[in-house]
Amino acid sequence: MLGTSQMGSRAYAVTSDHHIRAAGVTTNFNETTQACMTWEDRPSTPVDIQKYRQSTVHEPGQTVRHWGVAADPVPKGTFGVKSVSLEGENVASYLKCYPETDLGQWLNDRKEHIYASAQGEPLGRSCNRGHRIPGGLGTARPFGILSGAQEKEAACLARQITFPDEDPENEETPQAHELYVRSHGAYAPGEQRTRGYDWKKTGVDPARYTFGAVDKEDYRDGVKKALNAEDPSVAGPPKIIDKKVDDLLTTCTDVLGKPKIVRHGDRRFPEDMTFGNPSIKFQEDGVDKLITGYYSLEEQQPDVDLGLTLREGWRNVAPDDKVFGVPTVRLDIPAPPTRSVANMQNYGNDPDANQLIHPTGTAIRGVNEEHYLKGRTKEELRGLLLTSNVDLNDKEFEEIFRSSSERDGMKDRCCINTFMKTRFKNLAESMEL
Repeated sequence: MLGTSQMGSRAYAVTSDHHIRAAGVTTNFNETTQACMTWEDRPSTPVDIQKYRQSTVHEPGQTVRHWGVAADPVPKGTFGVKSVSLEGENVASYLKCYPETDLGQWLNDRKEHIYASAQGEPLGRSCNRGHRIPGGLGTARPFGILSGAQEKEAACLARQITFPDEDPENEETPQAHELYVRSHGAYAPGEQRTRGYDWKKTGVDPARYTFGAVDKEDYRDGVKKALNAEDPSVAGPPKIIDKKVDDLLTTCTDVLGKPKIVRHGDRRFPEDMTFGNPSIKFQEDGVDKLITGYYSLEEQQPDVDLGLTLREGWRNVAPDDKVFGVPTVRLDIPAPPTRSVANMQNYGNDPDANQLIHPTGTAIRGVNEEHYLKGRTKEELRGLLLTSNVDLNDKEFEEIFRSSSERDGMKDRCCINTFMKTRFKNLAESMEL
C-alpha cells in the first residue's frame, strides 16, 4: 500500500511494507503539535554573573552586598567596636544625681546660690524682679483702677467702658503735656509749636507779628494774568519795546485760531479763504452706498429664467402637485412579511414617539399594534381565544366574527382588535337589557 507524504514543497512516497526501504531523505525532526507547545526550562544565570543582577542582589532574606565584595568571605564574630564603660557608670547612677538627704540638698543650694538664675528665678517660685507689691494687692484687692463695669453694664453704659467720658480729675497737667511734647511731639490740635524763645527781649509778639518779607507792589491775580495775557482787563501798563523785537514776536508767535503772519503783504484773500489742498478731491461713496450698492429695484429682481433650463429638450413641465423623489415613509409599497434586522426602511408601521414613551403592556413581550390589527381566519382567532381562556360558544363566535369581518371590510378574516371591540359592544347591550 502506497501513499504520499508532504514535507516542505516536495512529496515522498510512503509504503506500509516494512521490508522495503522508503525512498527519499528522512529526518529526525519532531514537528508534532505537542513538541511545538512544549518549552524547555530557561537556563539559569551563571554563578559568576549572579552578583551583577538585581534579582539576585535584592533577593528576599539575603543581605544586600556590592558586587565587588559579593564573593568575599564573611568574617566570623560580631560586627562593630565594643564600647568599654567604667565600672559603676550606669543609667541609675546618672538619674540619682540629686542629693537625697537634707544636708546634701542644703549643700547643693549653697553651691547654686552664686548663680543669678537661681536668685532671680528660684526653683518652684515665680521670678523675682525686685518689685515691692503693696500688701493685699492681687489677693485682697485686684490690680488696676476700678471702672464700675458692672454698674455701667446694668445702666446700659457699656460704651463708656471702651470710650470713657472726660474726667476733670484725670485731666492732663501742663507739666505732663510739656513732657509728652518733648518725648513724642504730641501737640494738641491747633496748638502752635513753641521752642521756648524769649520774645520779651526782642519786643515781638508772636501771636500778632507777621514773619517774612512784604511785597511793596500790591500785585494780585498773578496766575489769572499769566493765563490771559491778551485780556485788556488784566493787561498791565503799556511798555515801549524795540520794533525789531515786536516784528520777531509777531512773526514767530502762533496765535490760537488765527493764521501765522509771515509778512507777505496784503494779499486780499476773502474771509472764508482756506489754504492747502483738499483731502477729498472727488466725491467718494460712503458706507451706505457700499452696503446697498447702485442697483435699482428692477435690477435687483431675480432673473425670469431662474430655475428653468436653457437647453432645448431638457425642460420638464410638471403639474403643481407633482412631488419628486422617494418618500421617507414608504406607504406606496407593502411591508415584507418578515423584516430583516438590516432593513431600516419605515413602512408606516413603526411606533411613533407616543408609543415609545408610553409603550403598551404587551410590548415587552414582543406584541405590538400590528399584531392586533392583522387579519386572521376563524381557526387563528379560535386558537388565540382558547389560549387566552376566553370562553365563547359557537353561535356567539360566529355572530361576532361576521360583524367584525364586515367592519374591517375583509372576507373570511378580521383582526383581533375589532373582534374584541364587537364582543364588548354585545356584552354592553345585553347588560342594558
